[in-house]
Amino acid sequence: MDEKHASFIIDFETVKQQKQKYMENALMDLYEKLFTYIDKEANIREKVRAKQIFSHKTGIPAEYILEQDTVLHFEHWFAFDYITVAGSRMFDLFVREKQEELTKPMLDLSGFMMLMALEPVHVKAVEDDNITFSGVLENSVEEREAVFFLKGSFNIQEGDTVFLRIVRAGFKNFIIGPPFSVDDGKATEILTEIRTAGKEGRVRKYLKESGIDYLRHKKG
Repeated sequence: MDEKHASFIIDFETVKQQKQKYMENALMDLYEKLFTYIDKEANIREKVRAKQIFSHKTGIPAEYILEQDTVLHFEHWFAFDYITVAGSRMFDLFVREKQEELTKPMLDLSGFMMLMALEPVHVKAVEDDNITFSGVLENSVEEREAVFFLKGSFNIQEGDTVFLRIVRAGFKNFIIGPPFSVDDGKATEILTEIRTAGKEGRVRKYLKESGIDYLRHKKG
């Protein structure tokens, strides 16, 4: 390989890394702006209503929802999936009201994040903050990788059926919010239920509305 060609490859890799860093920064800024908005703007009555619905869907008593092992699940469900009295999701309201403050990369990411749902995957491998997984609802067995956007001690193991939210930022898949594994003995029944409820191409809609319900079957 000549020197000119080698330098082209190095330049390409540098550009790729810069773009990746740029998109990750945009994702971080968007994420922080969203939760600052919710903290300051979300109606108290709306939060109370959300806690009651979350409790009903997950079987977790309302007085335990804001405890350490549950609060992240509630906060991310409230941000991305909960439907307000007016019929909107908090993330949609945030983008609508703050779009003038968001950069183009943030707006691009917002479009993908609006479509996120708690989807089940089969974990093939876990290494540090990365997992390798395959989808379990589609026919494809293609393996993909994802990185935890929030660092934490999530109990995810090889072979688990895990519910998580995924968004693509740059060249990487990021897991947004806390994932959860379901009991091995319940996994087949859960997947059958989702496939039945999501017939005619409505799986994504069903998971957006009901994915958090399966938290009641969280493993250990």
